[in-house]
Amino acid sequence: MLSKLSRFLLVGSIVKLMLNAHPGTTSKAINYPSIGGDSYGYSVQQSVRPLPTKSPVS
Repeated sequence: MLSKLSRFLLVGSIVKLMLNAHPGTTSKAINYPSIGGDSYGYSVQQSVRPLPTKSPVS
């Protein structure tokens, strides 16, 4: 199992690869205030709704 530091570095590397592959993109932290139980699905919808979307390139 990877240590916390290793996971952090791995994720950082993946983000850099994605940003380099798509010039003009930016990265921001997502405020994800999810709640558990029966409200989880609604919580996820509310958390990701503000995220920008991009049409797929054809």
